[in-house]
Amino acid sequence: MLQVHAFKTGNTIEAYPDSPDYGRIAVATIKTQISDDGWLKPTTNVAFIKGKMEDLNEFYGSLNKGDVFSDDHCVAFRESFEPYYKDQPSQIRPAYTNKAGEAIPEEVLLHEGAPYYREYYVAPNGTKSSPIDMKGNIKQASLVQEDSKYN
Repeated sequence: MLQVHAFKTGNTIEAYPDSPDYGRIAVATIKTQISDDGWLKPTTNVAFIKGKMEDLNEFYGSLNKGDVFSDDHCVAFRESFEPYYKDQPSQIRPAYTNKAGEAIPEEVLLHEGAPYYREYYVAPNGTKSSPIDMKGNIKQASLVQEDSKYN
């Protein structure tokens, strides 16, 4: 299931700053996993539907965060050693503070010594994500099962 998501501003539709006639709506698939030690871990994968602001507002302007956007689609991802679009940053681990209170700086994630790129996109339900495996090959992996109890 694909749900409407919100930008940091709280809006569900946002115009591109350099091209205000065009914008995007944020949509998300929320998945849950149970860790080996029994802890629930929800994961939200976000993608964007792009279009003219006039069309986005006409068709989706009444939707709020959490509303169902589509029962037939989900958010999947694909990874590559090449960027998917101009100026795409490679995968990073954001800066954080560990349990000991030490500041850990942002870090570019590498696979076999090379940076890699990930793109999230809207796809029909059942689409498999395409991560890079431990040997550097792109493989097809099943999406984590959605659990509507927690959506």
